[in-house]
This record gives sequence, C-alpha cells and structure tokens, in this order.
Amino acid sequence: MSKHNDKYTLEGDDDSQVRTIIRRLNEDRPAQEKSREVVVRADGTKAIRVTKKRKMMMTNEERNRRSRRSFVMILLGGILLCTLFVAFFMYRMTSMTGTDYLTKQEAALTQAWGAKQVRCSGASIDGMELSIASIVAEFPENAFLQRVELTNVKASLSASTFLSGKIKADELSIARASLIVSAAARQLDMPRQTGEDLWKIKRVVCDDMNVTFGGVVEADSPVVLRQSQAYMYGSTGARVVMLNGGLLMMRGWKPISLTEGKMRITPTSIEDISLRGTTDPSRLKADGRPETTVHISGAIAGGSPLAGPLMLDADNMNFAEFSNGAFAHFFAAHTESIAKGSQKPLAFITLPIETTVPRFSGVFHVKDVRITAFPAMMIFTEHIDPKYRKRYLPPMISKGSVTLSETDGNISLVIAENDMEERDLISLRAKLTVDAANQLTGTIDYGLPAILTRVEYPDGLSDPMFREDGRNAWFCTQVSGAANQPTDNAEQLDVAAEDARKLRPARTPFDTLDVERLNQRINAANADAQPQPEQTPAPMNQQNPFGADTQPQQQQTTLPDAPSTLPTGGGLTLPVDNSIFGGGL
Repeated sequence: MSKHNDKYTLEGDDDSQVRTIIRRLNEDRPAQEKSREVVVRADGTKAIRVTKKRKMMMTNEERNRRSRRSFVMILLGGILLCTLFVAFFMYRMTSMTGTDYLTKQEAALTQAWGAKQVRCSGASIDGMELSIASIVAEFPENAFLQRVELTNVKASLSASTFLSGKIKADELSIARASLIVSAAARQLDMPRQTGEDLWKIKRVVCDDMNVTFGGVVEADSPVVLRQSQAYMYGSTGARVVMLNGGLLMMRGWKPISLTEGKMRITPTSIEDISLRGTTDPSRLKADGRPETTVHISGAIAGGSPLAGPLMLDADNMNFAEFSNGAFAHFFAAHTESIAKGSQKPLAFITLPIETTVPRFSGVFHVKDVRITAFPAMMIFTEHIDPKYRKRYLPPMISKGSVTLSETDGNISLVIAENDMEERDLISLRAKLTVDAANQLTGTIDYGLPAILTRVEYPDGLSDPMFREDGRNAWFCTQVSGAANQPTDNAEQLDVAAEDARKLRPARTPFDTLDVERLNQRINAANADAQPQPEQTPAPMNQQNPFGADTQPQQQQTTLPDAPSTLPTGGGLTLPVDNSIFGGGL
C-alpha cells in the first residue's frame, strides 16, 4: 500500500512516530462496524448498501458491571428452574401416593396383565421409599393363572420415577408371594403382558415364594411349592428365577426339601428347570450334605403338558419310592446317582397333574440289590456248597440297572441280561408286571456260576433244574400272586427235575465231598486241557475233572418251560483259580 493511501501517513514524514501513536489511539477508541448487502432498486438496477454501526468504547468498570448483571440473571434463571423442578418433583411425589394414582395403577396393571381385577392397598411413598401392603390380581376363569397375591412390597425408588411417573427401582422386595395356577390348566400357557412396562425393576427378592397348581387349597393341589426364598433378575425378554430352600410337594409322594433351584422364564416357555433337594433332610453326611438327593430338570415349552415328563436323577433313595411300592415286598435296592459319572440321565418323572401319584419311567441305576421272599432262594441254594449258601440268603448285588415303565395302570420292571450281576456270585434277569389290581405276573431267572452247581455230580454237570449257557447255570422261575405276597413255581420245577436226576450218576452229598482233592483235580485238569475246536468234542476224561467213570449219555426228562434236552459235559472248562472251593468267592 502506498503512503498516499495510508490514512495515518503524513506528507514528508514516512517514518514519523505520530503515525504509530495515532494508530494506537484509534485502536482503543470505539470503531465502526460495516456490513454490506446487495439491494435491487425499483428500476431493476443493483446497488451495494453499506450499514455502519459504531462501537462504543467501554471501560473496565463498565465491563465488570455488565458481567455481574449477566451472572445475576443466570443465577435467577437457575433458581427459577430449580424451584419449578422441585415443585414438579413434590407434585409427582404427592400425586403418586393419592387415591387417583392408585386407581390409575390398578386399571393399568389390570390391562397390562390381562387380569380380571387388580387391587392395591396400603400404598405410600415416604421420601424415596415405596411401600405397598398388598397387591392382589385375579384372572378370568379360562386364564392360565387364577390368582396372584403379593404382600408387603417395598422398594427404594430412583429419581427418574417422579419424572416419568412410572415405578423404577434397582430392587423390589416382597415378603410373601402366592401364585395359583388354574385347576383347569393342563398345558403351559404363559401370561402375556400388553403394552409397555409399567414398573421397571431390575431385581426382585421374595422371602416366601409359594406356587400352587390346580386349586387354592394345598391339600387338593397336585403340585405345591411353598416357603422358598426366590431371587429374580433379567429383562423382559427372559427372567431367571433362583430358589433357595422350601418344600416341593407332589400328590402321592414324599415332600422334597429343596436345597437349590433355577428356572429361566421366557414369554413363551419355562426353560432350564433345575430343582435339587432331599426326601429325608434328617439324614446328613459328615460334611453336612443330605444323604438322599433327588434332581428334577428339563424344560416346558408353551403348549406342552405341565406334567412333563422331566428328567430325573436320584441318589441313595429307596427304589420302592419310584415304583409306588409295587415290588417292595421282594425287591430291595437304592438308587445311585448317575450324575457322578459320564452317563446321561435316562430316568424321567411325570408330575401328578392328572394322576393320583407321580409316574416314573426309564432306566434307574441301583445299588445294594436284594431279592427275598421266594421259594427259589431256598431251593437253588440246596445245590451250592454249604460254605457259600449264606451269601445267597438273600444274594447281594452291589450295582445294576432296572427299567421301569407304566402303561394303563400296569407297572413293569425289567432287568435285562448283563444289567444285574455280581461277579462269581449271581446274575438276575426279570420281566415283572403289577397291574391295577395289585396282581404280579412275570419271570425271574437266577444265574449262578456253573462250576458251583456241578460239584454234586461225578459227571461234572449241573443239577437238572438248571439250564446252562456256558458260563452260568440259570434257574428260571415263573412268578405270580399278589404283589405283597408273591410266589414262584420253584417247588414244581424241583419236583419235575426228580425224574431227570434218576437218569444221572448218584448225587454226592456235600458233607462227603473232599474239597481239597476236588481242587487238586480241577487244577490238574485245567493244566492238561488243550484248546479244542468247537466242532470237535473234548475227550470224556477232560470233561470229568472229578475222576469219575465215564457215564453214557442218557435221555433226559423234559422240564416245564425248559429245553427238551439238558446240556452235556462237552467243552467243560473249569477256572484255574482254586478259590471256588478253597476260599471266598
């Protein structure tokens, strides 16, 4: 810019100090602000309009005065807003405790829950604390739920409650909750909430949770959960309910004292059901845990039967409890929990929603098995060395499995081959049924190690009452009679075998047997024996380790329900272990 265009430049003085002083003075004085805009005249021509606004020069005192004035105005505005907020907050607190608010809440809850009527009583808000004496909801006759009653409801409300007008809290506590499922309910039909959530609660704690299926009176209800502590959390999509303690009572069965429980409830189903407890809380182990345990688990989808079936696991419980005592007179055993192993649960329970007692089915793992009260137990022990008879009166089987089922009131018990046996002692097979009239029918087969039944006869064969299959000699009996006083046909089988015994070598009384000599001959026979093809019969002297003369094969007498011929001595192999006669089994 040339000096002629500089308004602060004096003629003939390019570097004058006056220029600098004048500039500084003008920078501190009020200046002018210009604004330009283009306007259109009436004749259509355009012009630039320049608007000048003069800036006023302010002193420091004026600036401070203006700042104080602005602060006071802002403060007054804030106080006004706070006053309005507090007034609105107090109005909300007051209005939410009035009769009108309760009436609106009852109407809104009735609509949201699909109830016939909802009644709230004794509601009050003291500061941020909500307290309601009771909430009672009654539902239509065709609804899944019949009645819900909540007593002594309390919560610490959040401040947003009084802004939105909706109950909001992190935790809601209920002294007692009672839910009654309709007596007509046979399938799961989850209650459906309509509209938005009226109460937003993150967690619910209940000191006394009670659920009754099918009626107000507990004695008339097939399933009842009572006096359980409940803790519920989750969102509207799914709620998790944790249970601690309480009693689960099923019609026709022993009460289960719950130790823990869990259920995941969705809008359409009850998932991940898990209830653990004991039927005898007085029996405790050294570490304080129950000796008898039962575990019910599974899920019930919407539209599925409430009765189940659900999966079942049990430990150290009397097996008779799962068969309604149908076989208790002669079959004694305790369940063994399969949760301790790798096997999946195979037993199931159907709740007594439509029956007088719960129904159990599937495979039960049992232990400490005993069979008593049958003539067969005395008869077949007569053909065993007296030193070992006490182990069969009654026989003890440490572990096994039993299959239960029920059809049209008939309870069936099946023991498949190899599912119930004690090594070198006894094996059991059974197919038994108890009908609605308490009449028992079926079969029980007792399998003994064949070597134990052969020492009576010089030819090394079992007594004719047994049927050999190589390793075992089976005494197969028919069972009948009342379930609490059954009998078998063992005596008839023993009498029928007399004709066959007459065709056999003379039976050697046990008291005349030289056990030591028998052991020596058995061991010697095993040492000399050579493997033989199945189609080539072994020499008769190897079939007869007792050293008796060879007897010609004679025609055998046919026994009832038995093969037409009895097994011969071909291919007889005796164990090397001499403990069969010299020591314990």
